[in-house]
Amino acid sequence: MTLKKHLENTKTDIVVDLSYADIVEMLKSCNEFGVKYVNSALENTMIDENEDLFAGFPLIERIRYFEKFKKGFTNTSAIVCSGMNPGVVQ
Repeated sequence: MTLKKHLENTKTDIVVDLSYADIVEMLKSCNEFGVKYVNSALENTMIDENEDLFAGFPLIERIRYFEKFKKGFTNTSAIVCSGMNPGVVQ
């Protein structure tokens, strides 16, 4: 079952994302269905330190990708990068 189908079938109100996955696709789906979204942004240095895992898409690039799309999220409320210590630092 796809994420969109799951959100639609379960009438989900809020998604609490505890993964280290990229958030843009999840936010697009939540935005489409008006689902609230909380992302803990668990920092996984293993991913950022191993290019085979992030395939040229390290944390700073993921943040830039999010920034590119964030103005389009008008049908949801979201808290992103709330779990990083001390937060997203550039």
